[in-house]
Amino acid sequence: IWGQRVCALVTLRPEVALNADEIIAYTRQKVAAYKAPKQVFAVETMPRHPTGKPDYKTAQRVAAEAAS
Repeated sequence: IWGQRVCALVTLRPEVALNADEIIAYTRQKVAAYKAPKQVFAVETMPRHPTGKPDYKTAQRVAAEAAS
């Protein structure tokens, strides 16, 4: 109905153990509720352009694949 949903792609350090609920709760403390992610996906590495900036189109495709 609403189109796209806010989600987060995260890369965790080996010594860190967090679950999706903890990440969502943390972000709700830092940003407005409508900006907080509804889903969290763990990825090995963050997709980046050759310039080093995040590749949002690839990240969007990764999140869409993980959601389905």
